[in-house]
Amino acid sequence: MFFFPFLLSLSSVYSVEAAPVEEKTRVAVSIRPLQLILQEIVDENFEIQLVASPGSSPHTFEPSARDRRRLADADLVLFVSPDLDPWMKRLSPSAIDVIQGLSRSDRLMTRAHHHHHGHDHSHENEGSGHHHHGHSHQRVVDPHFWMNPQTVKSLLPKIVEELCRVRAASCDELKKRSSQFEAKLDALHADASERLRAFRNRSVMTAHDFLGYFCRSFRLRCEESVEAIPGKEPSPRDVIRLSRLARDRKLRFIYSEPQLSQQAVEAIAREAGLQVKVLDPIGLSPEIQSYENLFQFNLNQIVLGFSE
Repeated sequence: MFFFPFLLSLSSVYSVEAAPVEEKTRVAVSIRPLQLILQEIVDENFEIQLVASPGSSPHTFEPSARDRRRLADADLVLFVSPDLDPWMKRLSPSAIDVIQGLSRSDRLMTRAHHHHHGHDHSHENEGSGHHHHGHSHQRVVDPHFWMNPQTVKSLLPKIVEELCRVRAASCDELKKRSSQFEAKLDALHADASERLRAFRNRSVMTAHDFLGYFCRSFRLRCEESVEAIPGKEPSPRDVIRLSRLARDRKLRFIYSEPQLSQQAVEAIAREAGLQVKVLDPIGLSPEIQSYENLFQFNLNQIVLGFSE
């Protein structure tokens, strides 16, 4: 009988139910740059799921049935725009376009959209900084907003609003972290402005047209890109024409991308006597683990090219 009270109290300890563990809010994002931006804002209560791997181009990515099943469990699904990653909307009809409703912002750019032929180039809202050929059917918002830290900053309120909607208890922390990220973005932009000041109005030719925000913000000239439609290589005639353009602009280098074919870029480089350098708009390089890494990697490559 001496042990009975002790055993009774011991059994009562083990019969108490453990406090329920609060589930994390699952946010699915289409591409690596969105993931890197969200990493700066969310806290430990969120889990970010990336759909398209950094090794694939969002323009040509083909999602699988497994991707669709993964999105079914997400509390929030974010993608960039119908002009970059429209497959995300097909996977999840409730997916949120992060630049929806902001096309009139003076930080966003529009560009001519060509369905089957011609060339696709970015422009400032008030005018064109590029030469292009072919027939344009409509103008769309340039989706590559993350190539300018100030454009990222202008879209943070929209992203935070959606995160607060699915987890209101974390809203104050989200706003605090977003404010801290804004300060980082200001510093990145100021540093890039200073480093590129000596190269204003210099020309850049890339594998596809993703550098418009960068060129506009830092007063560079984005020449016609190699692939007018990402994933579709230029014709032999286009290769000759682009090689001539590179010589006319006195370019010394051309930029390839790890997510796209190198064949046409290398052909133009041989024809025009250019060096091939690499830009990574999505973040495949292993050293890219944050938005700051992504922006600095591409900035460093461009500064290095101009400095040689």
